[in-house]
Amino acid sequence: MSNSCAPRILSAGNLRELLKYDIKTSEFCMDRILNWGLLKKLGMKFAIIYHYDYVESDVIEKVDMNLENIMEARFFAEDREIRIFNDEGELSGTIFLANEANEKIREEYYLFPRSKGKEYPQKLIANKYIGYDTEDNQAYISYVAPAGFIFKEGEMI
Repeated sequence: MSNSCAPRILSAGNLRELLKYDIKTSEFCMDRILNWGLLKKLGMKFAIIYHYDYVESDVIEKVDMNLENIMEARFFAEDREIRIFNDEGELSGTIFLANEANEKIREEYYLFPRSKGKEYPQKLIANKYIGYDTEDNQAYISYVAPAGFIFKEGEMI
């Protein structure tokens, strides 16, 4: 049974290896990731951003990526996730890519409506990846990753 559901440190090498994005180590900069064009190239579709004064959940093109107001950001699609953490101006991050061998439980969670507009994510789809203990093979949840949104009108983008 595969137990490779752990996120890795966000780095140029891991972007190359996991997401096949060709970037030189000398050109890698954490704040450069906060660009919706680049995130879309990396296969990301959605974002949950924890700002100092509010939380934002939407498609990547519609979120505010002002670094000075971000505490944590999660960019994701069905099988991948990039998380960025802002610790008093020091950025760090992780990258996660599931593979077909990973067993998972798919769940939906209702979201508090954060937008007064017409469209907003009504539900969060999350994948709970299952790992197995090496000693007695007992199952456990090894990683929980957001996978998508279902919007108010019922469509999943």
